[in-house]
Amino acid sequence: MKLTKHIIAIAVIAVLFLQLAASCSKDEDKVPSAADLLATVPARSAAAGCIATDQLLSLVDAREQGGKITCCPELTQFAARHDAQKSVNAILSAAFCTSERMVFFVYNDKLWLTAGIADDAKFDALAKELKATSHEAPYADVKKALSDAGMDDRDPGTITIYTLPDGQGGFLRRGRQLWLCLDPETMRAEPALREVVEFAAMEREESYLEDASTRKAASELAAADAPALLMYAKISSALGTLGRLVSSVGDYAGYATIGMATLYSSPSFMRLQADVSDADLTLETSVLDQEFVPCGFNLPAGKVSAKVLQSVSFKGGDRYAALALPPAFVEKVTAIVGAGIPDDLAASLRAIDGTAAVCLGSGNTTKLAVETAPGASATALQPLLALAAPVRGLRLCKEGNVALAGTSGTAPLQALPQFAKELTGSVAGVAANLHLLNPGKWGEGAYSLITLVPQGKSVMLRFRIHAANPLRNLLREPTKSPEAAVNKR
Repeated sequence: MKLTKHIIAIAVIAVLFLQLAASCSKDEDKVPSAADLLATVPARSAAAGCIATDQLLSLVDAREQGGKITCCPELTQFAARHDAQKSVNAILSAAFCTSERMVFFVYNDKLWLTAGIADDAKFDALAKELKATSHEAPYADVKKALSDAGMDDRDPGTITIYTLPDGQGGFLRRGRQLWLCLDPETMRAEPALREVVEFAAMEREESYLEDASTRKAASELAAADAPALLMYAKISSALGTLGRLVSSVGDYAGYATIGMATLYSSPSFMRLQADVSDADLTLETSVLDQEFVPCGFNLPAGKVSAKVLQSVSFKGGDRYAALALPPAFVEKVTAIVGAGIPDDLAASLRAIDGTAAVCLGSGNTTKLAVETAPGASATALQPLLALAAPVRGLRLCKEGNVALAGTSGTAPLQALPQFAKELTGSVAGVAANLHLLNPGKWGEGAYSLITLVPQGKSVMLRFRIHAANPLRNLLREPTKSPEAAVNKR
């Protein structure tokens, strides 16, 4: 009887063990979702984001056959110009065999990609084409990495290291999850393993997905309807990383932090969203507080007037710029800068009440318009116009409350073009007719806009290119326009 009981007990334990093993196997065989990937991103990361891989591949006309990858010539040439062939090939390789979304994050000043492997056959074919050799991470190395990270009691699972020939780096895999670092030094087996063990052994509560400080951002990153690219960056951490990586801007990272705190109330995060189609590329950047609500903008903001924009428009004008300057804005800026502004220039600024706009054309043809305060004369703006000294021949006059200045020889006013109309209602912005500036690169109707637009009590930075295949055109090598050649001569 006792023997029977022991046999039954052993059988029950065996069944439970097999069930546990089966569930673990199923989890390892499951293609990780965006949420699963974010659960392996440290909450301390300076930035984290998601990319829609299908859109990425489509926009650069990337194709894969038998492990070989081709893409549009614009991307190939861009990678060659910037010595980035290895990084581009690595990203495209990962995109072809992974799930619909890839996650990227910046940790310890390094940019990492992680993705779920949706197609094992494609992954194996790409690994073979890349001549990658693979081996299971040695048990002793994994234990040491766990010990170094203070995770002795954790189990990161089985990690496989893939190494590319000639010191090109490599990537790591656990189950159906892949990690890749865009830094060849880090991707050498030992340091890469050390960090990936930390990612793989992390508790969900410690991750970007569930940590209280990043949970709201993660929920949007993991959403099925997330845009082509979405990123959240911790402002202080991101500026620190930038300062350490790029020595030329290192001295300015602190100033940027101070500037951000001056312009915005309690800035903590920056949100970047990119939407791309065959006809438009739009990037939008917002500054958020710790609750992920747009921060209040500390400067009084106005809106650019369509009337003033119209007054500077002329035939052949290909670049427009405008800025709303309400009196409260001018007063606050002059108070912040203080003695740094000469008295005559400060008086010139105080003569403005509304929109200042300029339109530029070929050969330095220029028209400016400024809405003035009641009773202000056009001559009060002379110190401000003196800043445009490189533009010779400016003639100043006044029509109602708008002071006008322009070079001789400008063609009659024309209807405000559509791309310039999009500046209307913004806080500030610039717009350019890309076809007129560079017909060799941009087709008819192509234009670009950079605007600061109202966002409740905050402002959002928006960059937009309207053109056929905008991303591929951006990657294309700049070509000299006929006008540039003439000016150079």
